[in-house]
Amino acid sequence: MAGMEEVLIMSSYNNFCYMKGEFRMSILSTTHLTKQYGKEPNIVNALNEVDISIEEGEFVAIIGTSGSGKSTLLHMLGGLDRPTSGSVRVDKFELGKLDDEDLTVFRRQRIGFIFQNYNLVPILNVYENVTMPIQLDGKKPDREYIQEILALLGLEKKLYNMPNTLSGGQQQRVAIARALAGKPAIILADEPTGALDSRASDELLRLFAAVNETGQTILMVTHSARAASRAGRVLFIKDGEVYHQIYRGNSTNEQMYQKISDTLTVLTTGGERSE
Repeated sequence: MAGMEEVLIMSSYNNFCYMKGEFRMSILSTTHLTKQYGKEPNIVNALNEVDISIEEGEFVAIIGTSGSGKSTLLHMLGGLDRPTSGSVRVDKFELGKLDDEDLTVFRRQRIGFIFQNYNLVPILNVYENVTMPIQLDGKKPDREYIQEILALLGLEKKLYNMPNTLSGGQQQRVAIARALAGKPAIILADEPTGALDSRASDELLRLFAAVNETGQTILMVTHSARAASRAGRVLFIKDGEVYHQIYRGNSTNEQMYQKISDTLTVLTTGGERSE
């Protein structure tokens, strides 16, 4: 049986999570989150009553194979799509109660997205790309804070470079800086290492760890056990349901990788759901 420090008890009613002997408010939670596509008799259950809770300051990975529902879950968590039933709560706000306009503003202000495609604006330099979401809200960027982010990401000398003068890894860092610039409640990363080679992937995951150490909450969706091994907690999704979770504890990256690989093997060969 896992020790108390490795136990997480999630409540659908008060959005608290219990960890290491303390009750803390979760920054993100779902209650019976369900997403269906199609119509009877051909309904596809992409998500089936998913209940998860993410604590402020955590670095969590959600891992699953193609078609497991992980990307659908990320889209629901980020307010990019609406559920068939159930709810998503981010930073005390229930996303389903926001209209489309308010939801767009909320996403821009409280959720930082990092995708495989960097989505940089080619006619804007690095600083302009990073501050664009803030300026869309009519706010003045915190230049000192943004310079700190750029320094952390090794971009302090690239402020005025155009995207086409940057390497793929540097463009990915700009996308991370843009996600962080608005001081979001949570960063949602969708397969961020999917288009990178092993060296660039390792560098990106080291950056994620460094950013997380500043207190930033990160939720990463991935199919890679190697990428997931850098997280503090890993959730396993299969057939639209979260089946199992493991905590890092004192494990090394390599030990986490082995735990994740073993769990994936069990799930792939028909292991039972772990509550």
